[in-house]
Amino acid sequence: MKDLTPFDFMNAASFSKEDLIRNSDIPEHTEKMYTPYVVNRGFTNFEDTILHANEMNMRHGLFDAAQFDYYKAVSVRDSLNGQRLIKILTLMQSKKYINVTELLPNNILRY
Repeated sequence: MKDLTPFDFMNAASFSKEDLIRNSDIPEHTEKMYTPYVVNRGFTNFEDTILHANEMNMRHGLFDAAQFDYYKAVSVRDSLNGQRLIKILTLMQSKKYINVTELLPNNILRY
């Protein structure tokens, strides 16, 4: 089994949604490779995940698999780019859109 870096966990939570911890041969060993501080610090670099990283920093007592599950559940980076989300929200604010669903792609509505 190869050693996983914090970036592997970030990419899995953001894009592939693969459960690296539970799908590994030795889940306990894989969970020890998860470094919450580095992963949280990595997610603070993106506008669409900074608040989620702050939420995990406030709940630093959670075990590592729970933090990873949280990032997998809330990350919308795979279906909607963060920059596009900011543009949509800015447009909505400037034009006072009421019907948000016409601006968002259909796959984002599953959340």
